[in-house]
Amino acid sequence: MKKMMVCLVIMGFVISGCTGSFNVTKNIYQIHRSQENQWVDEVVFLAFVIVPVYGIGMLADGVIFNTVEFWSGENPITVSMNDSSDEDVILERSAKGVVAKDKIGLVLYTSIKDAEGGVSVYDGDEMLVRYFSPEEVQSERSRLYLN
Repeated sequence: MKKMMVCLVIMGFVISGCTGSFNVTKNIYQIHRSQENQWVDEVVFLAFVIVPVYGIGMLADGVIFNTVEFWSGENPITVSMNDSSDEDVILERSAKGVVAKDKIGLVLYTSIKDAEGGVSVYDGDEMLVRYFSPEEVQSERSRLYLN
């Protein structure tokens, strides 16, 4: 069974001969780069590398989606995060933080960083859901950098 899987993976590369558009990887990159603060951006990037979100995305692109794109002429994954299912969330930077919206633009959550370094998270009705103290934010950053 293991040999069969290896053969299928190799055939996917050899037969298709196409690098494809790597739409999964582009979507991962868009999520990671949607952070307004450079430190949050770095933490998200490191988390995606450590977990290995990028590696899994590139493998899925290279073996599955780009091969489908080669044979059908169309990649089943779109780069636009707006063309996704009801469960998907679109992250957008705002002047104060990050806004999470559903695919039709309804605000689900908003995060706002204060002057001291804490982060307040509000729901779509602008009710405070959680406040992360500057110490909690720093502790989480340190934990991510050390692991």
